Amino acid sequence: MVAKSGTGNLQWNAGWFGAQVGSSCWLLFAGIGLASQSPNLSLLLIICFMIPNIVGTLLWMNRSHVSPGKAYQFLLFVLLISTAAAFVIADYLGMLATLDQSYQNPRDMYWILLLFPLLMALLFCLDKKKPG
Repeated sequence: MVAKSGTGNLQWNAGWFGAQVGSSCWLLFAGIGLASQSPNLSLLLIICFMIPNIVGTLLWMNRSHVSPGKAYQFLLFVLLISTAAAFVIADYLGMLATLDQSYQNPRDMYWILLLFPLLMALLFCLDKKKPG
């Protein structure tokens, strides 16, 4: 399979999986870590981990038809939705603080969601940046 070349600086390569798994692995670790404390939340966090990884794998498998820039944008959008879902579910169950205990107000974690549109904008700019 020949990967579709991007029109900019972003191109398909094996680093795709590092970005995919690296940006979602916290959901898996949180799910495993909370298994004994809250099995329901644990299962939902693991599902939130699986969704972007399934989407990312499908994008990789269809890389001959999908440009890398659009694929990265879509994966980041799916990661945003999965992360937001994890936060909202944990918040609803009264367990948001268990995801990261370093926050005095656990709802401050919602600010993390702003990173995703910022990363999307950064990747767009890097993709369109002229070399040199």
